[in-house]
This record gives sequence, structure tokens and C-alpha cells, in this order.
Amino acid sequence: MNDDTRNVYMICIDGGPNGGKSTGKSAIAKYLTSMGYAVVTTPEAATDLMMQGVHPSMCDDALIFQDLVFNRTVDNEKFFMLAVQMMENKSLRKKSVMICDRGLMSGKAYTSHGDFTRLLGMHGFTENSARNARYDLVIHMCSTACGVEDVYEATRKNNPVRVENVQEARLLDAKTIQAWIGHRDLEIITNEYDSFEEKINAVIGVIAKRLGLPMPIGEERKYLVADIAFSFPENTVHAVIRQYYLGEKKYIREMRFACGTVMYFFVEKDATPFI
Repeated sequence: MNDDTRNVYMICIDGGPNGGKSTGKSAIAKYLTSMGYAVVTTPEAATDLMMQGVHPSMCDDALIFQDLVFNRTVDNEKFFMLAVQMMENKSLRKKSVMICDRGLMSGKAYTSHGDFTRLLGMHGFTENSARNARYDLVIHMCSTACGVEDVYEATRKNNPVRVENVQEARLLDAKTIQAWIGHRDLEIITNEYDSFEEKINAVIGVIAKRLGLPMPIGEERKYLVADIAFSFPENTVHAVIRQYYLGEKKYIREMRFACGTVMYFFVEKDATPFI
């Protein structure tokens, strides 16, 4: 985009059907906001149009629907770019982030090469300007149809616009990756993780590394349990522990031992840098 966007880091989250990008972008935005960034997210243009009743089946030519999607994507990115710049000026932050749910190159997976080239030309773009010159980072989240097919079948039923079967989803996933091949910073996130949360953490890890931010390894959880059989090992030292919280990540820990010794610790938690 133009020079006015130089302080806005544009991240495109793309992927095959049901890859988790739309759900994941909220977690990404939450993380970046906690790191002090002004963050905006764009809606996915195609889904937005279909949810409003504009379907590909209503168009005589598939290129017509992709033209509508392209127009909406450009408009969304222009609008939210203005919004994040206004937020940046207000907060005096050095950097802002715009997270795009799919990008201009996504349409290439749904059209022929010739039609997509024509579509780009109609809007004054080339593949280079729509791909390399526009987005700083592109993250492709692989469809769950690629490796965790049972998850794909179970979750696609909850999405009224998700009509692709497993084979069709895999093909679209591969075509979407191919559409972004050539971008200077393309990261592909597969389904090698044990959970969706780990997959999202991998995405956040990529972003954290690019921006030079710390990446939390995990989160601490405490549970109150009762009525369980448990015996302490011999030579255990009994102590009463109290914690006085000074903020979200700071607290004073008081430890009173049976022998009468009292110790105080100042505890400050911080994220471990992602390497």
C-alpha cells in the first residue's frame, strides 16, 4: 500500500476451508493488544457476502462473484487501514497491526489463472502488487481436511457457507498455498499439533518472532480440590503460604513455616522470549 501505511504491519491470515483462521485471528489480536499494539481485524469478504445473501450460485459467471469479493476485500482493507491509523495517532504508538482475514491473492484459488490475471488488471493490480507489495506477512493455516478429517467433518456442519467435502477442501488448501507462493514471508501452519490451541500458539509464535516480541510458553492454572486421599512424603516441611497480588503479573508471597520462620518473596511473572 502507499507510504502512509509504513507504521502499520499488515498480516494476512489465509488457509484452506476450516483451517481456524477466523477463530484464531481474535486470539492473535488479543495477544498483540496485550503487547501494546493498536490492532484491527478485517472480516472475510466472501463469507461476509454469502452471509448477506450474495452467493456464487446467483452469478452467471464465477468471475463475477470473485470480482465482488475482490472489491469488498479492497474496501475492507482501506477502511480498517484508516481506522488503525486514527487509533495509532490517538495513542501515539510506534506501530500498529492490521490482521486481514484472507487477502487479495485468495481469489486465485477459486478462479483460473487467466481469469484471475484479468481480475487483477480490472482493478489496477498485478500479482506482485497484490501479494508482495501489500502484506508484510502471510500465514497459511492448513485446512483440517489435511490430516484431521474427522475434525473437518464435525465442524463444517456448524458453518452454513462451508459446502466443500474433504477432497474439495484439500484441493482448495493446496491452491491457496500456491496463490501465495512467491511472497517474501510466507509461513505455512500444518495440523501437526495436538490441539487447536497449540496451532494458534504456533501462529502467534511466528508473529511474535517477526515483531521481536516475547512469546508466552504457557499459562498457569490453579484448581481448588477437596475430598481426595493424599499423603505427604516423610520429612515434609509444613508452611502456610499467602499471596498478595499487586497486579496481573506481580505479587508478594508470604511463607510461614512451622518452626517460626517467615519469608517474603516478591514475584514478577514475564513472558519468555520466543527464539
